[in-house]
Amino acid sequence: KEDPWIVPIWGFRAKRSLPEARYWQISPAGHCPHHEAPEVVNFLLEQWTAAIEAGNSASLDDLAPKTITFDSIHGEAARANSGFTLVENDGSPSSPSEYFDQLLY
Repeated sequence: KEDPWIVPIWGFRAKRSLPEARYWQISPAGHCPHHEAPEVVNFLLEQWTAAIEAGNSASLDDLAPKTITFDSIHGEAARANSGFTLVENDGSPSSPSEYFDQLLY
């Protein structure tokens, strides 16, 4: 979400062009979430791998539209509002610039 090079609006464009794709925002994380928030990326990869192995991609729906907060020290889901936040985004515009972008692209 805080990526200075690939801004979120580009992710929204990709999501709109691939409606079946998953688009997750990790915050605070920038261009290299696998380095900045490895516990969150690992969590997503584990969930995705389990869904593929089970032949049930619908199981990923259980994660949405929840916001999951991770404890950055212990690398696990936490109840406190600290660490990293993971939110699935459906690509819908949420700001005037995103609405304008949707009209253009």
